[in-house]
Amino acid sequence: MRWYYYLNFRVYKFYQKKKDSIPVFYAFLVTSTLLCLNVFILLGGLGLFMPLFQQLVNLKVMLTTYALIGFLNYLFLYRAHLYEEVFGEFEHDAVRYNMRSWDISVKLYIIVSISLFLLLLVIADLKNHGHL
Repeated sequence: MRWYYYLNFRVYKFYQKKKDSIPVFYAFLVTSTLLCLNVFILLGGLGLFMPLFQQLVNLKVMLTTYALIGFLNYLFLYRAHLYEEVFGEFEHDAVRYNMRSWDISVKLYIIVSISLFLLLLVIADLKNHGHL
């Protein structure tokens, strides 16, 4: 769970450096979206190769999943400004510890999640056009 908090923290810091007025909202939105992408990759990948899971990939399920993940994200980190304490700890720890490995893992997670999602879209398109 700590790594997930750190993911939120890194996204928050990214938008804070860009001088955006609502970096907390963007951190919430980006991390919720990344988790949903992972769920969609799993469901979509299973749906491509197992007919049973094809029924799970529809707009209603996707929106419900996004709402549920957003709600859980809010409960675990953003409710009652808990993020201020957690992000403050990361600010303090960044001075004492080298968080480079966590920074690399966060960047890698974001890149891999987006790449897998795009790959899944390409495979689904090829399959729908009869090329696979």
